[in-house]
Amino acid sequence: MTSMRRLLVGYRPLDEHPQADRDSMIQLIGISIPIAAIFTVVNAIAGFEQLAIIQLTAVIILAIYWYQTRRGQMLSYIHEVLMLLCISVFASLTWAGGIGSVGIYWSLGFPFLAFLIMGVRSGWIWLGAYALLIAVSVVMHAMGLIHLPYSRDTLVLAPVMYLYFTLLACVLQVRNEKQYVMMEQLNRQLKESQQELSEVNARLEHDIRERVSQLQATNSRLSEEVVEKEKALTAMRNSEKKFEHAQRMEAVGTLVGGIAHDFNNMLSGITANLYLMQRDVHSEQAQQRLAKIGDLVVHAADMIKQLLTFARRDSVELSQFDLRSFLGEAYKLARVSIEEHIHCEQHMGHKALYINGNATQIQQMLMNLMNNARDAVTTVSSPMIRVTLSDFQADASFVNTHPQAELRSYALLTVADNGVGIQADMLPRIFEPFYTTKQAGKGTGLGLAMIYGAMRTHHGVIDVTSQPGEGTSFSLYFPLAHEEESDVTTAMPPDQVVQGHDEMILLVDDDRALLEAHEALLTQLGYRVMTAVNGMEAIRLYREHGDGIALVLMDVVMPVLGGVAAAKRIMALNKEARIIFVSGYDRDHDITSELMPEHQLMLNKPLDVIELSRAIAAGISGE
Repeated sequence: MTSMRRLLVGYRPLDEHPQADRDSMIQLIGISIPIAAIFTVVNAIAGFEQLAIIQLTAVIILAIYWYQTRRGQMLSYIHEVLMLLCISVFASLTWAGGIGSVGIYWSLGFPFLAFLIMGVRSGWIWLGAYALLIAVSVVMHAMGLIHLPYSRDTLVLAPVMYLYFTLLACVLQVRNEKQYVMMEQLNRQLKESQQELSEVNARLEHDIRERVSQLQATNSRLSEEVVEKEKALTAMRNSEKKFEHAQRMEAVGTLVGGIAHDFNNMLSGITANLYLMQRDVHSEQAQQRLAKIGDLVVHAADMIKQLLTFARRDSVELSQFDLRSFLGEAYKLARVSIEEHIHCEQHMGHKALYINGNATQIQQMLMNLMNNARDAVTTVSSPMIRVTLSDFQADASFVNTHPQAELRSYALLTVADNGVGIQADMLPRIFEPFYTTKQAGKGTGLGLAMIYGAMRTHHGVIDVTSQPGEGTSFSLYFPLAHEEESDVTTAMPPDQVVQGHDEMILLVDDDRALLEAHEALLTQLGYRVMTAVNGMEAIRLYREHGDGIALVLMDVVMPVLGGVAAAKRIMALNKEARIIFVSGYDRDHDITSELMPEHQLMLNKPLDVIELSRAIAAGISGE
């Protein structure tokens, strides 16, 4: 309500930030000057002298304002002056017609400039003034007092287009300003919370210092108690840091959960369409490419699961495999994201190195480190990235400098570059969540934090050395498995889809694109499909056609009425109704775990076609 109220009274985000306003004006005027100058020359050559003079005047005024603003002097009424210049230029274009008599169509850009410069409410005032000016001109043209170089159809069509573009510009500006206001409120609340925490810390530290002084002045024999107080203070500060870290991790978990839901929905649609394409394509080469895309979709789904695991600190499934063979393939995938002018080297050795690890996490770690190295070498003359793998035997000195290490053998993965390096004062913080040394918009600050957490999951050690201007080297130590075995491969289910026998399935999902893809997939599997976009519609369809519906395939989280609540009402209509839930969240997610009965079957998106076909067949048969 507050954000909408501020928008309705003429709020402009730049009003509260003079520096941002000045920078924006510099950029806007800086773009406008060369554009106006070019049009001045073009119109002068084309014989529109008056129009060229008006535009030249606008260029001169803009140049003066640009120069003064660059010097740090924000001139009075700069927004109003810009709007008057815009009205003058656009009105002169309308009256003169310009090259090809298209001047009136340039007015369609005026609403966007008005809302951008003046905000929503003030922009309407200027738009109204400009519209009135043009309307008067059209009336005078109709009365024969002036001549506008346009046909009657153009004079009828142009106002309609002007109104449409005005509404479009208003919608876009209201959306942008509302988002800006909401972010301002969030930032303000964050600053207030930080200020309150700082005040509490300051008061607490002041009280402790005062108490320590009193104890020291009272009796020197109480020095031991003072030491204990200092230890308590240190422990308290550590607890505060852990609490702040927990809050940030909770925020990450919430964000990741929402992203994972939408991403899994998209992957599920891709999986369904891939299966349908594979049924229609007979080229062996095309089949291989589609299979490769399917593998990448599965890998993307695994990455989402790993991201959720990191956010929730769940256990990760580890299996034994040869790290050397695996990294040989993972390197090829990571190398794709590196520009060709960057020289990349990889030395994996010839010795098999078996570890207990998670392949998806390790591949993500390699990609993150190589992408970081790529960003670090963008400004050097001979960019180079080197990836090496070797065995390493930890000795006493290594264990002394790395308390989490043991006297054992490790597989050492090193990713080194000759980039800009990392400042010494930044090195202790690079593994903190949300901390990044990259420019704004270039990094999230989560990549190295995820690597650090993954190495702890693998009971390994991570080390980094860096010199500014000389490059950076990340070393990852994975404990070797006690027994070397052949690569452990997960037994895949037989590549056999269970076909339906013309049974009717009620498919319920609020994502229409996903609904269409899964409808086509189920049809291809041999079923008749009836669709609904929410729980209420599903209940209505089941009430009307329940006798012919063999199974309900229901999304969990939907608007109007969710899947679980809809399932309860369907079960009230028919206790024998067969229902399978589908969700973009996993069962352990907060939203899903609160809704789902533990015994109820649930499939996770993206849906595997074989798994889906078997689950449906089992559900229909009642197994």
